Amino acid sequence: MKPDTKEFSWHDEDGNRIYAVEWPTGEPIAVLGIIHGIGEHSRRYDHLAGFFTDNRIACMSYDRIGHGRSEGKRGHAKDYRLFVDEAARLTATMNQRYPSLPVLLYGHSMGGQVLLRYLIRRNPSLTGAIVSAPHIRLPFTPNPWQVRLGKLMRRLKPDFTQPNPLELSQLSRDGRVGEQYTQDPLTHRLLSAQTGIDLLDNAAVLDAYAAGIKIPTLLMHGSADGITSADGSRAFYERNATGLTYKVWPGFYHELHNEPEWREVCQYVLDWMQPLIPKR
Repeated sequence: MKPDTKEFSWHDEDGNRIYAVEWPTGEPIAVLGIIHGIGEHSRRYDHLAGFFTDNRIACMSYDRIGHGRSEGKRGHAKDYRLFVDEAARLTATMNQRYPSLPVLLYGHSMGGQVLLRYLIRRNPSLTGAIVSAPHIRLPFTPNPWQVRLGKLMRRLKPDFTQPNPLELSQLSRDGRVGEQYTQDPLTHRLLSAQTGIDLLDNAAVLDAYAAGIKIPTLLMHGSADGITSADGSRAFYERNATGLTYKVWPGFYHELHNEPEWREVCQYVLDWMQPLIPKR
């Protein structure tokens, strides 16, 4: 069953309406913000939010610019900074709506990359962060022709879009997940030249980063992920081990929260969070 929701929105600096959603719970002990992956949207996380609200953790999320119910050209943002600004806006909204509660963020895939960049760039005041299958490194070499075209078009026409080569069969070992993704009218398979190269550039920054993370962070990856690289996450952990917990899920694919064992994944996250949350 889907948890109850409260929908709301804000406008970014260019006037684009950004869709947001809250999953409340009775007598919450913490609030968890969810940052989704590329091409998808916040409501693909209804079941994840349902698990945490059942455990008295309120949840909030939003659709990134150019995604889901939010405005903006599909798969495009004029500047990577807008993605980090959205994470900061989500954090501020959670603090406003739940002023006395611990605030944590959960970022998946592109959302995991954005979350790591937010932690590093802005040093926000958070109780903790969960980073799932982040784009730090790819497990394959991107099509060099597409990369060259992307770099050229970023200079000439930054919002020029190409198909996103997301392999849907690699989302989950449950084949229904990819089928549902295809049938979902709020997902898309587009990526602009600006955003595509921005993602590669920011992944390269993370792949060299070694100055540590200042808040408690759980970094998770499936060992059989064919979309983002588990080796990249492991190497990031080895360079930044203080304050980080690294969890590899043997044989799991990309969307840990959509694997057949997704409740086990959620329970692991909940158990990791519990020591950070004061008893109420």
